[in-house]
Amino acid sequence: MKLGLVTAFHGRENLTRMWCEHTKQFGLPIYGGITEGQYLKGREKIATLRWMPNNPVGAKFNAALALAMEDGCAAVMILPSDDFISQEWVDVSIE
Repeated sequence: MKLGLVTAFHGRENLTRMWCEHTKQFGLPIYGGITEGQYLKGREKIATLRWMPNNPVGAKFNAALALAMEDGCAAVMILPSDDFISQEWVDVSIE
């Protein structure tokens, strides 16, 4: 089963950078809806992104979910872009 991580990014460049660096360690694909015009230097190497307006924020999550489904994910974990998960959290999610 392919598990993907789905999130939405908006502003907070330093937090977004830390979140991406932390989350990539789990080896799961990351799909993100991102506010149009937001600059995420190097994040395109970590996450598959789709640019969307920030309002409504749900549209960004839906865009990321669509990316995950297009990529063949059978399951997704929806994460706010400021929630730092642990390996134990991932392990429980894929059991």
